[in-house]
Amino acid sequence: MSTPPPHSSTGRRASGALLRPPLLALCLATSVAVVFSPSLQLGFVSDDWSLIVHNTHAHGSSNLGRAVTTSFWDVSGASAPESSVYRALYRPAVKALQLLAHEAFGAAPAGYHAVNVGLHALVAVLLALWLRRRWTAVQRSTAETASHGHPLAPVIAALFFALSPSRVESVSWISGLPDVLMTVFALAGLLIAAGPPGRGRALGAALLFGLAALSKEAALVLPVLVALDAVLLRAPGEGRRDALRSRRAFVAAATAGVLVALALRVALLGTPELEIGEVTEAPARVLSSFGHYVAATLWPFSPSFHPAIRSYDADFVPVHDPVALVLGTLALVGVAVLAIRARRVPALRPWLADLLYFLLPLAPVVNLWSLGHYSWISERFLYLPHVGLAAVVARALHRVLEGERVRSRAIVVVAAVAALGLFTMTTQARFESDAALWRYEHERDPDNVVALRELGSLAADEGRNDEARALFTEAYERAVQAHDRRMTTDVVLEIARLRTTAVDDSDAEALASLRAFYAAVAEARPAALDVGGTTIAFEPTDDARARVANDVSRVRLPRATVLLRSQEIDEALALLREITTDAPRNVDAWNTLALARARSYDFEGARRASARAMGLSGGDPRSRAIALAIDEAEAQLREDEPEIERALGRARAQLRLGSVAGARAALEEGRLRDPEGDDDRWQRALRELDSALGVDD
Repeated sequence: MSTPPPHSSTGRRASGALLRPPLLALCLATSVAVVFSPSLQLGFVSDDWSLIVHNTHAHGSSNLGRAVTTSFWDVSGASAPESSVYRALYRPAVKALQLLAHEAFGAAPAGYHAVNVGLHALVAVLLALWLRRRWTAVQRSTAETASHGHPLAPVIAALFFALSPSRVESVSWISGLPDVLMTVFALAGLLIAAGPPGRGRALGAALLFGLAALSKEAALVLPVLVALDAVLLRAPGEGRRDALRSRRAFVAAATAGVLVALALRVALLGTPELEIGEVTEAPARVLSSFGHYVAATLWPFSPSFHPAIRSYDADFVPVHDPVALVLGTLALVGVAVLAIRARRVPALRPWLADLLYFLLPLAPVVNLWSLGHYSWISERFLYLPHVGLAAVVARALHRVLEGERVRSRAIVVVAAVAALGLFTMTTQARFESDAALWRYEHERDPDNVVALRELGSLAADEGRNDEARALFTEAYERAVQAHDRRMTTDVVLEIARLRTTAVDDSDAEALASLRAFYAAVAEARPAALDVGGTTIAFEPTDDARARVANDVSRVRLPRATVLLRSQEIDEALALLREITTDAPRNVDAWNTLALARARSYDFEGARRASARAMGLSGGDPRSRAIALAIDEAEAQLREDEPEIERALGRARAQLRLGSVAGARAALEEGRLRDPEGDDDRWQRALRELDSALGVDD
């Protein structure tokens, strides 16, 4: 007697045991935990600093009310991105969960990473269950009752989804949480909606779909997908209207859930302002964006955190990647052809239904409207769309794992998924730190101007000014070669900011050059800056004039710093008061205002500004250092002593505040106020100052 094939009833009972919920959850959760275990050792990266680390609104359960009533980018220590679309994001479910994570695990990154990994494991389990239930619906729609499919197909497809390199950005980056959390709620709702109707089930589905929409905006397409499933997976001979009627409770539930979430968002934040941009460029922008997602799906082995979706010609006209344009066009044409064929061939409808789970969730992130220089292209945006890809893979596996030699095919498939997981394990290290991430991006694409700029900023923050200058200069040259005016302007401002921090207070000529440069930039006039013998040109475009002139971190605040270092205290104070009024959450502005007030000997005002910075930042190292310097500086004052002691006290105070020019000015002013004083004593005072500065006689 021959041995029953694995797909027979005996093999089916054996493999079916693996699909019992506890074993299924253990298998998938263990696989995810092992593959993504390196994530638990990673740190905070990129947006994590603004959204979590320096954001006191994300610390403590007392902020829960604020989390559900404000924008996603309502952060305490910085301003939101300049794009109005980013400022309009409303994701209270994500903010609430991160508040709870902070309460449970503290400020260390490991706790946040554990939340991401745990939710990703839950997504894998929910996906396998949904795929299993979906196969039953597919059989009903095609009348293939004789084909039960292979019980392991949903599990392998879920592993294929969960262990893909495309998941790294969503799971290994703390700020990738919105995609993961949205998909948890979406799959839970879809799992309910795939079952028998019922009032309680419909209410549960509405709640879950609403929570998905409160996690990320892509969930707004879920009601359409539920309705399309009802039509495309209908039973043979059943009309479209009858099919919709039979699932109307779940369609209505999905619609109600996302509409409530949308209404809540509009009530709290208003209607976002969306700009379509150049109508003639929109089709190419959308097709190119879609093509990038198709390419990343077909080849996920070279992921990028910040891919470039367009370049510019010599006339500064956007030029989109022709390969991406072709891929996007072919993919859309293919889906259209499949949709036309499915009208006549019912067996194609399930394939179309699954592909729509890939296509429709991409609609919000294919740049339907212009975001200026921003672009919504990212690996993490494939998280929900790849649920549809997993459904396609599961359907293909049902057919691959049929007939003869099933075991050998299964071994090959499982080995491929395991290899995928091993590769994914090796790619998570790029999210260890900002430096690791941007080094990876630069190695992947040496022409990536953003990577060069970010590496330069990191080097500048760590005081490696020569390295920063070299990186910024290279970024400037590449931006000019690429005819990217926006990026050229940004890099020029970064170079000027570096020059501002690196120049010596005694270099009056350099400070005067910087004052003239920032005065021109503030008025959006062309300007030039000499950096190590290289002339860097600032030539703002019409659309950049207002943006640049109002840029706090790269124009207004550096200008105030230059004025302060040039001893133009009153002008610096006036500008800083304007900045803190316009950007009341900017920690650097409040710290600089605190220093300016202290250097003008207004220590009470300095402490008020310093306290504001400490409150916004949660007491970050720089704010604490400035608060300490203010206290130490005031302790040096000798206002009731003779003029020479008074001047020395003020000079020492200025040194505590980091101002050599201020210290010299204090002594010079004191000498002018004491014309009859002892010259020898004043000379000793000057020598004491030089000794403190390390200046030889």
